Amino acid sequence: MSTYYLPKERCTLDQARKNSEIRGIEIINVQKTVYRCEGFGAKACISIENGWIRGGWQYGPNDTETVQFILSQVSNCDWISEYGEEFFAYLNWDEKERFLSAREAADDVIENAKMEGYTLTKQEAIKDELHYELGERARFGIGDTLPLANAVKEFE
Repeated sequence: MSTYYLPKERCTLDQARKNSEIRGIEIINVQKTVYRCEGFGAKACISIENGWIRGGWQYGPNDTETVQFILSQVSNCDWISEYGEEFFAYLNWDEKERFLSAREAADDVIENAKMEGYTLTKQEAIKDELHYELGERARFGIGDTLPLANAVKEFE
């Protein structure tokens, strides 16, 4: 079983390759949207969506700190594990993603409302879910869109 991680900033695969080259980490394509990162005797995987690193996980018998270290070296940003309180606040990067996620969750929100003794329309459920997610982002100081990770400089 492996823990899933989310980046706290946005980083492209191209930038990750440049960062990795400077830091001596090898990035190997293992599936269409999955890349393995190897360096410092450790391995981690990253998932790519539309050219952006969207998540990562352990590859092999590495501890949590080692996996987060490799992911941070590749992306040049911090990561949060699926067990972290902030995880869901980083899941959707922008307004469009938050709306799509809220729309997908609407039926569950409606069902939960029924179990608590009140009813919601689909629009109300979407609005409630969006309000919750924006509240979580505000609670952790996360802006409307995740910032870009800085590129690694040659002799950093």
